[in-house]
Amino acid sequence: MAHRGDERTQHRLLLGQQIAQMQNVLAQTKAAHRNLSVSRKRAAQPLHEHLQFHTWRQAAVIAVLTEDISIAIDFISQYVYSHKRFIIDSLEIDPVKIRDKLESIIDRHNEEVVAGADNIDSELHFEASKFVAERLLYQWLVSTNVKGVAPTTSLLVEHFVVFWPAGSRGARFESFVGDLVRKPRCQEAWARRFRDVWNIKYQKMPQQPPLTDATITEKVIYELIV
Repeated sequence: MAHRGDERTQHRLLLGQQIAQMQNVLAQTKAAHRNLSVSRKRAAQPLHEHLQFHTWRQAAVIAVLTEDISIAIDFISQYVYSHKRFIIDSLEIDPVKIRDKLESIIDRHNEEVVAGADNIDSELHFEASKFVAERLLYQWLVSTNVKGVAPTTSLLVEHFVVFWPAGSRGARFESFVGDLVRKPRCQEAWARRFRDVWNIKYQKMPQQPPLTDATITEKVIYELIV
């Protein structure tokens, strides 16, 4: 009789453990469902609800520094793609709402924004200048790719330095560029980030169609004249 009692006790203990495990799984499932609901609600919110003030302030500095708010809107678009692509449902931005938001921040935080734009060694000014240079570099890269040319990383670095705004080359710029030019590891790290932010992929360049006889003749005549 004592042995049967031991079996019953062990059975009750085992059943209690199984119930506790099921309750734990149920609690985790409820928590996951709750988090999913919150994420869906956040994803459905307007774009500006997903961006922190620091990001808007950075865009505002870009607008003041370049005197072109469309470049600041490009910055917001790029930031959304590179940072929020797995969080929100849509990557589409409303330029009108973004412009209104930026103008509001510039008005309400004018002193802070202007100070960031004026101090060439501040974090805000440095990051703004880097975005401007990379934006110009991206446009140049696209134009060269259209011609069937794929620049090397070192050539990208050279143009990136050239595209950096002349009035924004302070001590921080000199230190950053110095490492970028001298250290291949820094070049590769910068290139990886540049490709990720601007969605640049390695692909085989399309071959140019063969030149016609008339085009070849024109090129020969031009070269002889020159």
